[in-house]
Amino acid sequence: NAVAEDLARDFPRLRLITHAYIFTAEPPLVRLHPMIVPQFAAYPTQNARFPIRSGRGMTIDRYTGDVWKRRFEAWGRWHPEGLGYFGYYYTPGFNALADTAAADFRDLAAMGGIQAHTEGYPEDDDALSTWDVDGAEKWVMARLMWEPAQDPAVLRDTYIRKVFREAAPQMQAFHALIGRAWHDTNSTLFVNCHSQIKDLYEGLLVKPGIEQEARTLLVQAVAAARHPTARRLLERTLAHFDLYRERVGRREVPYVDEAREEWREAVSPHWQKALVLGGFKQVDDWRRFDGAPADPATDARFMHDGARLYVRVQAHDPDPAAIVAPPRSGRPVFPNGDRIELMLLDAQERRHYVAVGLNGHRYALPALKQPWETETVVQDDGWVALIALPLEAFGVDTAE
Repeated sequence: NAVAEDLARDFPRLRLITHAYIFTAEPPLVRLHPMIVPQFAAYPTQNARFPIRSGRGMTIDRYTGDVWKRRFEAWGRWHPEGLGYFGYYYTPGFNALADTAAADFRDLAAMGGIQAHTEGYPEDDDALSTWDVDGAEKWVMARLMWEPAQDPAVLRDTYIRKVFREAAPQMQAFHALIGRAWHDTNSTLFVNCHSQIKDLYEGLLVKPGIEQEARTLLVQAVAAARHPTARRLLERTLAHFDLYRERVGRREVPYVDEAREEWREAVSPHWQKALVLGGFKQVDDWRRFDGAPADPATDARFMHDGARLYVRVQAHDPDPAAIVAPPRSGRPVFPNGDRIELMLLDAQERRHYVAVGLNGHRYALPALKQPWETETVVQDDGWVALIALPLEAFGVDTAE
């Protein structure tokens, strides 16, 4: 206040903008000089899926769910000379942030707000840009800063029609999917500028069960586009979708019709059609490996035929004679020697553990209710485990 008082004598029209966030988010007991424009920021515990005045903040420690609502309204009453707003409306991934911003900007204007600021997410590279993911949201927020009374849904529709042209119907449906997941009041997804790709992708696409439908709409949009710029933008959006999916470890297991007849053959050419996972790392025990590559290496292949998941794991070993294989048992028992271990999550996110060793040794916890089969083959460079698991045992509707 003292600095503002001194400056006001020489620069009466000057405005001093300062952040009111983190430890300064609480309105002070002393009134601010009229020259000062506080930029209120509901950071970092406001859930960006909801407007500030909804009272849906994150509850941690002494913070209550409506702390940001109370502070926002208090600033509006406390500083009628003009309130600014700093919105952290950026996050890595598909979103509907413009809906949140629209409500916040309208509330700001009603309190006599005179200024709003937000940022874009900075992580771009030469090939892809976050504009490919949420360009519509950024454009809508820019328009709302000029006139916050506008309907974000109408603005978003305008952007989609003008940018994607012939592919607008598919992109409207895509954004509608994201919007429904974003506004689902039963969802526990917390979003702010520090959210991780994994959380957003799983919270908005995987858990609502719309991942495949959303990707299909993007594929259809690329096919429908005629204008070269629209098509390129859509190709980049689809590429970003697949990049996010890969970053969170979600890979598509291909359908291979021949799998049901060929899975027992370790050298079958149809295993070349399978999803391949490699690059495994050594896990620290009493020794530290610091993420060193597995030595010897292991690679795994996955395919399905609509009824069963087929797994082929190649465990390389330069000395096959050193492979530990307990004697064959009359019934399946836990493989105490060399073994392959898989951890699977079913449709209800329950964990299933499967272990397979040589000589018919195998184990599943919990026990699988449906029959499952294994084969093992010792080769010159190690051994191979071949596994056939019923998809029904993991909650997969094989009829679909």
